[in-house]
Amino acid sequence: MIVGIVHGHAYAETIFGAEPALLAAYLPGFSLIQFTVAAGAFFVHRRLIGSNVKRARVFSSVLGVAAGAIGVVALIGTAA
Repeated sequence: MIVGIVHGHAYAETIFGAEPALLAAYLPGFSLIQFTVAAGAFFVHRRLIGSNVKRARVFSSVLGVAAGAIGVVALIGTAA
């Protein structure tokens, strides 16, 4: 989600005020990319859980903390 917010913010600056046709092309493309990333993460996590539940929980927690840290850094960088 954090990546989506940062990505959306970065591209919102370039697309703001653009032609409607450009916006209509951008939104489905962005949605498709976000869906692909989410589906890939889902299937990797599902496979990891199938192999070792305990390791999957630790791995998920580490990834969650990393994503949160990236979000905090991005938020601080934007505010500064």
